[in-house]
Amino acid sequence: MFISKERKVVIPQSEHQRLAGILAMHWGNHEFTLPTINRNSFNLGVATHDRAFGCLDTAALGQISEEDRVVQVDKWLDTSYSDVAAELVIILHVRRLMNTPERQTLYQKLDTRIQEIISTSDLDLTAYEQADTVTDFCDLIAFDFSFELDASRTVTVYQNQSTTTDITYKLSDGKITVDNWPFNVPKIEGYILGYQQAGYPENLQPIILSFEIVPK
Repeated sequence: MFISKERKVVIPQSEHQRLAGILAMHWGNHEFTLPTINRNSFNLGVATHDRAFGCLDTAALGQISEEDRVVQVDKWLDTSYSDVAAELVIILHVRRLMNTPERQTLYQKLDTRIQEIISTSDLDLTAYEQADTVTDFCDLIAFDFSFELDASRTVTVYQNQSTTTDITYKLSDGKITVDNWPFNVPKIEGYILGYQQAGYPENLQPIILSFEIVPK
């Protein structure tokens, strides 16, 4: 879960990933093309990329021990989608997060799952690795928004099958301004649910966190 930096509110991983999925659903225009993978599978993968946490998780980001991280990775792997394309989107995302010197055992475990998927399907790993840059972008916006903290990042993504480009976003008071617009609508508006920290998750007191995403 995310604990707001501004108030005593928590945002579960399930809502964070839903925002990422909304962004993935709107990805692509005349300048940005999604790599050659199934669109519905990609959207599903991004929208459930944090499936190991469940719906109302209580693991505060920044306070998760390495022992618990091992348990979470096993949960990611123990859940296997029949949609292998969505599965590959998820596992590539998790592998990227585990690509640190102290987590190489977990990285290798995830890499083994990826190789198993590729060897038993006709999926093009390169296309999915390119799409993972889009997953990363969508996840980071949802990540910063869920902390309710002003933020600014520049992310490198595949603009098409052969070219990368940088996208910069700035977040302030729920409004996200994107420089180098990659979406297929003029702006994106919506909300996710947070909950009052007191009593969570037994006594849920929901609140709406509205967002507006616009081009610079």
